[in-house]
Amino acid sequence: MFIEIALRFAAQTSLDTSLLDTSHHDGGSPMPIVQFTRFKTDKPEEMTKIVRQAKKIFEKHGAEFLRLSRFHTGHWAGELLVTTRYANWEVYGKVQEAVAKDPEFAQVMADGLKISELQGRNIAVSIDI
Repeated sequence: MFIEIALRFAAQTSLDTSLLDTSHHDGGSPMPIVQFTRFKTDKPEEMTKIVRQAKKIFEKHGAEFLRLSRFHTGHWAGELLVTTRYANWEVYGKVQEAVAKDPEFAQVMADGLKISELQGRNIAVSIDI
């Protein structure tokens, strides 16, 4: 079983690198990394089409998956959640580097930001228990 703990990033704070040790918690296999990105939009159908394009790009570059969800309750109700999963930190880094250099992704992101607003991004590291 895995418990996912969220590591919050904010411009004014830094990542507590001691938490990165959970990627090899018991000396076994690296733990999966999951990134959560929230968007607010009044055009969810258009945003779904854009995220579908992003899914192909992220999975092409090595992400295990990209999923789209919509919050139906709570403070973030109505917002969209993009979830990507990576086998480990190394794969996460390679995918992030690849998409940063991918002109198709740059266009997809630009299109998405025309109709939505990025609300937040979190990373969770699975812990083997």
